[in-house]
Amino acid sequence: MVSQPEQIVPGEHGVQVAQSRAHGGLLRVPFLEIPEGRKILTVYWTSKVDKYWRQGGE
Repeated sequence: MVSQPEQIVPGEHGVQVAQSRAHGGLLRVPFLEIPEGRKILTVYWTSKVDKYWRQGGE
């Protein structure tokens, strides 16, 4: 999911959020880019697709 998300959107404080639609909702994975790769901060599913999904992809 983090390596091939449907889209990546900016979060707060330098965090990026990988997200993909799943099971009628949205799986969101906030992460930081670090020299070793990506550091996942948390993973959560939300039903609020319209709130977070950005039309037009990445």
